[in-house]
Amino acid sequence: MEMTFAFYNVENLFDTSDDPNKKDTAFTPNGELKWDERKYHRKIESIATVIEGMSHGGVLPAFIGFCEVENQKVLEELVKHPKLNREGYEIIHVESRDVRGIDVALAFSPSVFEVKSYKMHNFEERTGTVFFARDIMQVTGTIPNGETLHVFINHWSSRRAGPKETEYKRVAAARTLREQIDEIRDMDPEAKILIIGDFNDGPNNKSLKTVLNAGRVDQNSDLVNLSWPLFKKGYGTCKHEHKWYFFDQIIVSKTLLQPHGVNVRKDKMYIYQEGEVLFKHKGGKSTTPNRTFVGGEYKGGVSDHLPVYVRLKLSDLKE
Repeated sequence: MEMTFAFYNVENLFDTSDDPNKKDTAFTPNGELKWDERKYHRKIESIATVIEGMSHGGVLPAFIGFCEVENQKVLEELVKHPKLNREGYEIIHVESRDVRGIDVALAFSPSVFEVKSYKMHNFEERTGTVFFARDIMQVTGTIPNGETLHVFINHWSSRRAGPKETEYKRVAAARTLREQIDEIRDMDPEAKILIIGDFNDGPNNKSLKTVLNAGRVDQNSDLVNLSWPLFKKGYGTCKHEHKWYFFDQIIVSKTLLQPHGVNVRKDKMYIYQEGEVLFKHKGGKSTTPNRTFVGGEYKGGVSDHLPVYVRLKLSDLKE
């Protein structure tokens, strides 16, 4: 049995209603972006098409982690789309403190994952500043062979004010995440842990490489950042000023690379680059993620990030 585990930053998946508790007026029919039902449903259709495209052997992804979703409603409408509703996805979503109201969430197939618990981890507290961070989501559950899987979904603070100026926020997130992983491993050294997200840092940056201590597969680290091989080849998941950045990553405990129980098939992570996720510039020699908006101009694309995924294989448990 194989299962696909994907992560997708869906670039401001907002409904068209004004929520008085969020700075979302731009994403309303009368707002500056003229966000109406036609554009909203086109985006839902596009995201559903991408998720369907990551199917394996005709089977939809068993897990999809999201970031930049406004609320539970948009997720429910997404998973009920005709291209996805056969999977019967269930959703875990918690409203964040982000002033725009964009959150992390998990959609999962209840036939392969039985949720035991979930909680949110606030890392803003340790910085001594207030910036309304998006908490880290932790979900723990069991898979069909009886093993427990610990999943962390992240959307770390952006670099908008500058990479160095905002680094302390992502370092705080990494320290908080590291503490939670250590707590799990203290209780179960063989725990299976999967970490996904838009980290707004690359695998070589301090937050991930040093603080979280997520290394390459050949390094002495309990966490392996599966993006390293693709990163070294120059790939990325988002593009800024003609340069690719590898911000969307999948990190696993080394126990998920062992050939028994649930494991990452071929120890590989993939970037989904099919269909409408990429926009080809004139001449077809360069590409960029096919964005919904560029500045304030509506382009009708799906997202400014590319989705990433792994295949999880269920092998016989070790005797």
